[in-house]
Amino acid sequence: MTLTLIPKWRAGAGNGRLDLDLGTNALPEGTRLCLTSQLYPLSGDDIRGGTLTVADGSYLEVTLDPGATCVSVGDLFFIPRHAGEGPASAWLALPDGTVQPLTCQPMRRDPELGVAPLPKPEPQAFDGPRCTPWPNGMQLAGLQARPKVNLSAAGAALDRLNWVLKTIGKDAGPLNEADGLPLLPRLDEALPPEAYRLEIGAEAITLSHGKDGLFPALITLAQMLEGCGHGFGFPATGSVIEDAPAYPWRGMHLDCARHFFAVEDVERLLAHMAWLKLNRFHWHLTDDEAWRPEIRSLPQLTGIGAQRGFGLPLTAQLGDGPDGHSGHYSTADMARVVATAAGLRIEVMPEIDLPGHNTALLRAMPELVDAQEAPRSYSSVQNFANNSLNPAMPGAVETVETILADLLAIFPAAEIHLGGDELPSAAWATSPVAQAAAGEAPVLDLQKSFFPHLQGKLAQQGRRIALWDEQGRVQSAAPEGALIFCWQDVEVASLLAERGYRLVLCPAQATYLDIAESPHWEAAGSGWAGHASLADSYAFAPESAVPAHHLRLIEGVQACLWTEQVRSWADLEALTFPRLAAVAETGWTQAAHKDFTRFMALQA
Repeated sequence: MTLTLIPKWRAGAGNGRLDLDLGTNALPEGTRLCLTSQLYPLSGDDIRGGTLTVADGSYLEVTLDPGATCVSVGDLFFIPRHAGEGPASAWLALPDGTVQPLTCQPMRRDPELGVAPLPKPEPQAFDGPRCTPWPNGMQLAGLQARPKVNLSAAGAALDRLNWVLKTIGKDAGPLNEADGLPLLPRLDEALPPEAYRLEIGAEAITLSHGKDGLFPALITLAQMLEGCGHGFGFPATGSVIEDAPAYPWRGMHLDCARHFFAVEDVERLLAHMAWLKLNRFHWHLTDDEAWRPEIRSLPQLTGIGAQRGFGLPLTAQLGDGPDGHSGHYSTADMARVVATAAGLRIEVMPEIDLPGHNTALLRAMPELVDAQEAPRSYSSVQNFANNSLNPAMPGAVETVETILADLLAIFPAAEIHLGGDELPSAAWATSPVAQAAAGEAPVLDLQKSFFPHLQGKLAQQGRRIALWDEQGRVQSAAPEGALIFCWQDVEVASLLAERGYRLVLCPAQATYLDIAESPHWEAAGSGWAGHASLADSYAFAPESAVPAHHLRLIEGVQACLWTEQVRSWADLEALTFPRLAAVAETGWTQAAHKDFTRFMALQA
């Protein structure tokens, strides 16, 4: 028998109600309705038809009242803006110990949300070559049909280009025809690292490049050649492209904690990044929902923290069925990703999120929990109780140092990201251990000694600490040797620049790819930051975020994809493209050379 859960959000007092209709006859007494939902109640005080018995992140468990076939949940955390924020999976836990899966329909809305369609830019013709991001200097002597080319002088870089083309499904045509225009590359140490100059001649294509500029130049050539198969022209003889990126940091972040992506999918994303001249991969490896990186001396981190499901220490989350979700990256897996990225001139920055977002770590290592701390004394915005690593607990700092030692041996990146975001305001407030360590200071000030200690450890290894903007706000890390990621809004950048921090700008309102593209109820993604259309992403102007005298502190921009609703590569593609291209153009192309009409024409 197939049973269905029909969720519906109804407007009303407070943030409305979530009705969960099982659409069936009465169930055995003691039946529990289990579901995962980003929309959750702040308490169990306003539930009709059952009793909330478990609330753990997105996982909710309700023991049904005798005869109940519908549960109505009030005291909701927020008003949902999109169907995907509601229940994503559900099942019944029956009194006999068996589990009955439920088909979970998309959440409905009452009343229906009336939103006018967003205007879509009309496709515009563009008389030029196809290239995204657009070069910062292009002198066209006209256009020609696709020429034959021989890029074999690029050596191993051509092999990497061919791998990118194959991996992302692009056809640039033959690239090493014997009778084609030969590429004549030459290293010019006077050029900035990623700069290049292409001259299209009648007998050859001449390339001068900085130490890291060969591969971006090949990408430009391949994009223009590929565009010839879609009605675009190739620069005619006499054309010159002189190019260098606007910002040194052009990043893409992927959350692999909430949903695991196999190494092959991570490499596929790296190929797309290379095609868009992105050069930093921010790999979010841990969170409340899972711990993904192998730490050889702490096998319990992945043994317990990399798998979740019904009845496990980590409950099912975010669309998991009762069988849950699992996956971790071995040392060899991580080294493989680093090597693949290096071949594409991409640096991999790992993130271990601290001290909040640590449910997975704490369930794998319960000895790091203060046993005297009141249970459920605080919760995160994602509904995880007591989820923050307590720096005052014996062994806590040493555990982090052990983790860092393993990761530093795998990741040669100049930056290691240690999170620092969304630490609950009541974290450790009932912990006697934390209170004793803090003395007269607020217990949250423990982060102000925790991060400087870790910053010092990283500095000893020649690395910078990277943190989310909350830590810049509370000034837990010294500006020298720190890189702050501004995610909550653009305005924080000016404040942090005044304090001397170096910045990467990734405001959710423009660069978070998991934010829905439109306000429509059915639009994929979340709505807590409004919506971020392709035009919004393209219009983001990092140069306006800080006063002119602080522009030197902006190292770059980054797109971020959090995976609460991203459960497959198809989901990733749907939310990522083409907005990632818009962020990439902002990172590479100077503001004076950006043009949304041209950008849209080139996405056709």
